[in-house]
Amino acid sequence: MEQIRVALVGAGGIAARHIQALKTFDDVEIVAISNPSVEKAQTLAAQSGPNIRTYADYASLLDKEPLDALYICTPPFEHGKLELMAIERHIPIFIEKPLSADPNTAEEIFEAIQATQVVTAVGYQWRYLDTTELTQSLLANNPAHLVLGYWLDQLPAPYWWAKDELSGGQMVEQTTHVFDLARLLVGEIKRVYSVGRRFGSPSEIDRVATATVEFTNGAIGAFSSTSILPGLYRRGLELFCEGRTIALAYQEVTIDEGSGQTRIEKVQVDPFIRENRDFLDAVAGRENRIRCDYGEALKTHRVTQAVRRSAREKRPIDL
Repeated sequence: MEQIRVALVGAGGIAARHIQALKTFDDVEIVAISNPSVEKAQTLAAQSGPNIRTYADYASLLDKEPLDALYICTPPFEHGKLELMAIERHIPIFIEKPLSADPNTAEEIFEAIQATQVVTAVGYQWRYLDTTELTQSLLANNPAHLVLGYWLDQLPAPYWWAKDELSGGQMVEQTTHVFDLARLLVGEIKRVYSVGRRFGSPSEIDRVATATVEFTNGAIGAFSSTSILPGLYRRGLELFCEGRTIALAYQEVTIDEGSGQTRIEKVQVDPFIRENRDFLDAVAGRENRIRCDYGEALKTHRVTQAVRRSAREKRPIDL
């Protein structure tokens, strides 16, 4: 495979961010972009390079373009049919989180992936931060016993985001990054109990929510989210170990050993370049270093869907 031919479905900010990374690779050719608003696809294509074809629907793209890989950068409620069409054609897929707004669609997609063994990756880019790697090394011999996670932010602009059946709510759509990070660094989650409150306008999703979780290794945690603020206030994970606190944010990690012994390590890598390179190397038949394939991402999706269900049913949910 001399050139890896890729296309993208979706022409929003996350698609543009992936294209920014893809353009750094000499062995990648972006051949097409699809978006329901073809004008938006045309604008992104014009910004991204020459001879990129555009489509208003992904079915036409899949029918007309021979592809080595497909990037799915669509809203949560649009997942399902597209993945199944790509899998049927044995096209490797990179999927942006969350896997779907509901629990069942992702499970159906995973069954198809297992049947075909198509290469997959999911955009949990926090896994590719060098500060996450540093945190993993620190936790190897001194695990976390208490975990606090946050995604405290404003209400995003897209119309679908504030509709529970379209986005899954903030815990599913945004805070999923923090749950995934906790699974990576602490371990699997066995029980969740969540409460949420809907108020103001719009009131179709929980505007504030907190989930208490139990990990299989005995650690406990609390994850909070809100969309009532004027902008991003905090997102990340705080880990409390014997004699040490680790606060992992997207741009840096703060390590506090007590008695004034605090150091801050800034992120030195582009996680989008790293995750895209690993996916495309696997597509090309090279070493598979993908850190989050669909099956791994599904475990996080099951956690956030359990959190959503717990808030709705007002009871603990076991995974």
